[in-house]
Amino acid sequence: MLYTDKDRERRAPVDRKVSEAYRTDWSRDQSRLLHSPSFRRLAGKTQLFPAGENDFFRNRLTHSLEVSKIARTIACRLNYEQEAFSTDPLNLDLIDFACMAHDLGHPLFGHIGERALNGLMKDAGGFEGNAQTFRILSRLEKRERIEIEGRDGRCGLNLTARAMAATIKKHHVVRPNSEKIAQGKVDKGVYEADEEAYNFVLDKTYEECRDSVGITIESSIMDISDDIAYATYDFEDILKSGFFSPIDMVSLSPDRTEEVCKRVTKGIKDWYPGADEFTNEDYAAVVRDILNNPFFEMPEEYIRPFKEEASNEQIFANALALAGFLNDASENVARKTANRINLTSGLVELFVNNVEWNPSETGKTKLSTVRMPIEVLRMVETLKHLAFVLVVKSPNISISEQRGTFIVKSLWRNLYEGNLGVEMMPEDVRYVFQEARTDAEKARAVCDFIAGMTDQYALALHSRMIGATTTSVHVPV
Repeated sequence: MLYTDKDRERRAPVDRKVSEAYRTDWSRDQSRLLHSPSFRRLAGKTQLFPAGENDFFRNRLTHSLEVSKIARTIACRLNYEQEAFSTDPLNLDLIDFACMAHDLGHPLFGHIGERALNGLMKDAGGFEGNAQTFRILSRLEKRERIEIEGRDGRCGLNLTARAMAATIKKHHVVRPNSEKIAQGKVDKGVYEADEEAYNFVLDKTYEECRDSVGITIESSIMDISDDIAYATYDFEDILKSGFFSPIDMVSLSPDRTEEVCKRVTKGIKDWYPGADEFTNEDYAAVVRDILNNPFFEMPEEYIRPFKEEASNEQIFANALALAGFLNDASENVARKTANRINLTSGLVELFVNNVEWNPSETGKTKLSTVRMPIEVLRMVETLKHLAFVLVVKSPNISISEQRGTFIVKSLWRNLYEGNLGVEMMPEDVRYVFQEARTDAEKARAVCDFIAGMTDQYALALHSRMIGATTTSVHVPV
């Protein structure tokens, strides 16, 4: 059975004054998430470009909604095509919940904020976005409490065990790797402070498969939908931003191509451990596949001289004409909204229709996964890592990241290390800080507060403290 009564259990009892037989437990979980402050704050958190830069670019909230729609389509397809789900279908409300919740733990200023907080918390368990998502859902949101003698009794949104399980990604680790944290690496997993909630999920959803390192089918669908959204819709934002156009993919410098290939190799091996290295030739083939659409169909008059005998002068003249045509076609895709949408929607359709169901070795349908064929996965990973190499590592974004790192560390110094730190915290945060029994718990309270800030709130608070200013990433270096 895909869903059991244990999956529907919550850590704290719920006293319902009105019968709600008309909706499921998963629908109720989704409502609790939608009405939470943490979900609303995603609108002010960076996706690829800093929040507030432009009302076109995606933020964490719009990204999460797009991931949800992609995942829902995948789930509908599996319910329709796979016999395993024909009589016991995937619950679409639970799929929606997993996707809308998956980025709750991402801190201010994107991944640079994550790295900064991880460094500041190196002696107190580190910081990682997925672990923070679990912590927000199971503890930080202020909805219900549970009596635990001598321990923090907050239980967040008091969700069902299966809903919390759906947000846990690939790694099942409770205690962080202190050696990784000391090296500045983000160690994925669940914080030791949240072990009680994590054990609740394992006991109820995993049962006899408690020691399995697998994830639930809802989490797997969420994870692959996140990759698809990042690879396509962030690519669309990049085209709009003017950082590059499609034709730039074929003219990367050798060092950038090498970096993309290394990152794609790692991404592919996460899914297919025995896969070959992703080479420059593979990169060229993937770019050809991505650009193989009507926008780049070359007129026959440009191609004919290369097929027939022609003088060097004719070939050179046509080569210039062909280069001009390709450049114009590329700019036409990048600058016109309808063309960008047609390109990215075609890629989304290709990726979604190639998602495959992968039954679990445990025999449990709930612990089965989904993946893409390696040929399609190469395209997804290439687009993902092109975004990183061409945009995230660009000088303009690097300046913005430096600003973000400075602000996060400055907030930490003032709130945690400063003499007046406690007085500057909101009352509820101050209470948790003052009730903390150890330095690690005090540090975690401040970390939770900073991580929950939107970009603009952090800038405003920092400005009130020391007078910080901001600069657009589009100001030339």
